[in-house]
Amino acid sequence: MSNNSCLESLGFSESQENIILNIRVSVACLSLIGSLTVILLICLYQKHGFYYQRLILYYGIASTLSSTAYIVGRVNYSPASSAELDLCKAQGIWLMYTDWVVLLGNFGIMVNLIWGVFLLKSNVILEM
Repeated sequence: MSNNSCLESLGFSESQENIILNIRVSVACLSLIGSLTVILLICLYQKHGFYYQRLILYYGIASTLSSTAYIVGRVNYSPASSAELDLCKAQGIWLMYTDWVVLLGNFGIMVNLIWGVFLLKSNVILEM
């Protein structure tokens, strides 16, 4: 079996683990392409003058970092040396941090939508 203990504990075979990991990397590649497209369009047309546009830009950057972490995380390491173990730990921290940043970005966009659409309040006071 591979060294991915999370999937091993669920009873997947090695071929099933590879299929799951390949699907995760494929979705991360699509997310990376979409995030880079959003960032490119916002920067190309200079549509980052308003608060919600900057929220979407920052969310796109965070999503790009998260997708990159999932793509890089596909590399299997056998932590035989301390350098590979340190790299594995760094990848884990990178994945956890970027996933939390993406979650925080979702929350920020949701709060901004609730603030503007349902409460009918201006977000000008958020611009300091």
